[in-house]
Amino acid sequence: MAERIVERADSLDTFSERGRIVPEVGDPTLRELLIDPFRLMYEVDERQVRIVGFIHQRRLFLGHK
Repeated sequence: MAERIVERADSLDTFSERGRIVPEVGDPTLRELLIDPFRLMYEVDERQVRIVGFIHQRRLFLGHK
């Protein structure tokens, strides 16, 4: 599982907008990849991708800005 998570996170360097917009927030700069049963949330800007959360899919994400 850890390898799969790291592999998916590393892929964001090249394909940063591949994840969906986090539904609870609706901000296009905040996206998530579903890595069953978890959600890897990340923020995208012109220069970098920043991981902002890693939670179970059944939880709401309320920690953005």
